Amino acid sequence: MSSHERLTATSSQDVLSIIPFNLGFWPRSSLVCLGLAGSSVRATLRVDLPDGGCRDPEGIDRYVQTVGESLRLDECADGTLLAVYTDEDWDGTGARPHPLLLDALLPALASWGLPVKDAWHLGPAHWRHLQCRRDHCCPVPGHEVRSITGSTMTAELVYAGRSFDRDPRARAAQCLEPLPAEVQNGIRRSADAAADRLAGRLSGGAQFNAVLKVWQLSLLRWPKLPDDAVAGYLVASLHSVAVRDAVLVMAAAGIQTAMDGAWCAGLLVPATGRAFKPTMPAATAAERARIAGDAERDKGWDGADFGVVLMAGTADAPGSAAAPSPDPAAIPNWDRMDCAEQLLGHLARAAEGSARAAALTMIGWIQWCKGRSSVAGTYLHLALAEQPGYRLAALLDALLEQGCISGWARNPATAWRQDQRGIG
Repeated sequence: MSSHERLTATSSQDVLSIIPFNLGFWPRSSLVCLGLAGSSVRATLRVDLPDGGCRDPEGIDRYVQTVGESLRLDECADGTLLAVYTDEDWDGTGARPHPLLLDALLPALASWGLPVKDAWHLGPAHWRHLQCRRDHCCPVPGHEVRSITGSTMTAELVYAGRSFDRDPRARAAQCLEPLPAEVQNGIRRSADAAADRLAGRLSGGAQFNAVLKVWQLSLLRWPKLPDDAVAGYLVASLHSVAVRDAVLVMAAAGIQTAMDGAWCAGLLVPATGRAFKPTMPAATAAERARIAGDAERDKGWDGADFGVVLMAGTADAPGSAAAPSPDPAAIPNWDRMDCAEQLLGHLARAAEGSARAAALTMIGWIQWCKGRSSVAGTYLHLALAEQPGYRLAALLDALLEQGCISGWARNPATAWRQDQRGIG
């Protein structure tokens, strides 16, 4: 679910052009709901369509309730637009796609004060209005999908620096492509050496803090690539589940939250001795200023929010205990999370085993936080193929199978927007 932006569309093609840019990818087998406040899009929610059309009344009711709960989080919304994406075209004859679901969803949204203003079906090659069968405006087999991808709105969004993935699986697969041999070998040698030196030391507070400091500077300096020694050190640290979780928390809520949370969770013990870290340039004055600015921004969080952050504010996830709500000022640092996603993709190309599984899972977590469940699932499946049974990947994949949308994505105040960085 992405947060609101001003809607300036003047046609169905324009509205449908906005959806993939808001989500960051072209949906497949999806229901997309755009909450409206007057003529403004307040939120874009995407959920997988139920398997097999979902003929179970109780299953349909749970699905509709999940969609409604998410859209009703925005108190300003007063209407909805719907788009149903399937793998087959619909020519407007016969039953419309997913009739039982739509017959339950449309009146439910109206009863919640979110009446559906318009709805469309999109197949591989054609799209059409779901509630119109008039030949003069909805001819068989429908309008060509390329009228969306070639629309003026699409051109304007591309010109503004926006983008989306036609096939998120292709982007995920890039994380498995090896780096140039010299770089790959250099990082792996450094990773092996760092793993030996870090073995048995990451439960010590000083060493743990040193590792997070290296991650902090590496994220701050992205897109500058870390050298082989630093990259190998980061890869080696990903063998630690505690470091993995702390890096996720740090990306979203800052290094202090990650450190305090690790202590609160009992992951660390006091330890003496000098911490090991690779040689890297000290922070410049400009970087120190950015670190201070980030620290100020991260003050809405504290160590007690460690678990809240890892669950992306999803206190009601199946099987999870209720968690305290963070300070209202606690909004995820999406800029830093975007950098983390890209750095992890780079590291995944050089890593192997549990380190690669960790990197892929962490990217999947970031995608889930953004509300991009289908993309998240792609990375989680790659992680599980790399290391079958990798626990965090399996847990997150189970949440996705239950239709669990991250709490941040369901709340317009905390949801990710692609236009915050202008990248997909």
